[in-house]
Amino acid sequence: MSRTSRAVAGLALGSFLLAGAWGCNWLIPGMILAGPPTEKVEPEFARLKGKKVLVLVWAPPAVLTNYPYARYDIAKYVGDALRSQIEEVTTVSARHVEDYVSKRSQGAADPEVVGRHFQADLVVYLELLRYRMRWPESPHLYRGDIHASVVVFDLNAAGGEPERYELSTASVLHPEGAPVSVHKTTEQKLRKETSEIFAERVALKFKAHRVEL
Repeated sequence: MSRTSRAVAGLALGSFLLAGAWGCNWLIPGMILAGPPTEKVEPEFARLKGKKVLVLVWAPPAVLTNYPYARYDIAKYVGDALRSQIEEVTTVSARHVEDYVSKRSQGAADPEVVGRHFQADLVVYLELLRYRMRWPESPHLYRGDIHASVVVFDLNAAGGEPERYELSTASVLHPEGAPVSVHKTTEQKLRKETSEIFAERVALKFKAHRVEL
């Protein structure tokens, strides 16, 4: 056999052995690039596009005593998330809403009253059922924990009376794995991170998106 023939035969044998080593796994690189399987999740309420939306947050007195800015922070972050996730959405300034609400009795405000005051089309009303940054069993540990109900009021419904749509609750536990020592972060940083994650989860209720299976 000539030197050229031997070289060709060697290349063919090498390709055969390489293919054997891979076996049926030659599709794996493509599968890895494609990522894990996902499924589409439809929005719970899909009528925010092109609307003027007011985010109104209620918090119990105990929460506001420990976290005076909780109501404002959540309204601001949710408003920011809605504008970034939903096309052509206008949101009422969270600062203006907070100034208006804080002047009312104990900060309690009716979604319809506040919404009409600011000439909003829709009110996204959140009740903070749980809001804390320290782990109850271990005060020296931080862990953001926010849980809230989510209700939408359509102020432009036919007939003049607002229509109420109750969505699923929104929750976040951050960090997910375990609480973190107070020596490794600050409460301000943790509160910001937790509020941002929570706001994104609220915003996803209003748009189609995909989740991993």
